[in-house]
Amino acid sequence: MDRHGGVSPSETMEWVEARRRDIGFNPSREKLVTPEQHERPFIDQYMEFRELTRLHIGSGQEPILALSQAPTGGYEWLGRREPGDMMDDMSEV
Repeated sequence: MDRHGGVSPSETMEWVEARRRDIGFNPSREKLVTPEQHERPFIDQYMEFRELTRLHIGSGQEPILALSQAPTGGYEWLGRREPGDMMDDMSEV
């Protein structure tokens, strides 16, 4: 804990790195081979990590973790794009 009674970022990162090792995920060694992997990279590892995080939060153990709130309103602009918009060009990359 830090001097204010909260969990320090280093404690959180230690927990994250330990869980990453637990599931055997090393992002620098993973390869994206299939089109599905490129579309949803590391989805299996993400789902496993998310479940470990959910269980940890529910346990109340340290470090105390919380999930960020999902962003709201960020996708509304997609419906207002014009054909030929810069974002159309970017989706083809």
